[in-house]
Amino acid sequence: MHNPERANYPALTHADLRALYCAEPSPTVRRLVWEIYCLHVVVKTAGAVIRCRSLGGAVMPGGLDFVLDELARVLQAETYIHENFRSLMDIHEKRRLRYSTKKRNHKVFRRD
Repeated sequence: MHNPERANYPALTHADLRALYCAEPSPTVRRLVWEIYCLHVVVKTAGAVIRCRSLGGAVMPGGLDFVLDELARVLQAETYIHENFRSLMDIHEKRRLRYSTKKRNHKVFRRD
């Protein structure tokens, strides 16, 4: 994750999640902790895809397909995947414009 705030908020372990719930055992906190746990499952499955891909030919025949099928199965249950979010191209374009040299030069060489 390329967010500078990540240094202030490191990833939570299962023990951290359990401690959060024990500190504040309310239905809302329980729901949030459960959602984070489910996201951990998705991320770990995606990590298995990356590890399998990096092994290349050392994986059993059909191994990558098996892991991709498992990722597809895990993602199927995640309803937010199917919501109508902005496309990645829109997000990339917004970031590109934010860091473009033309915009920076305009600020430096502004003619008032």
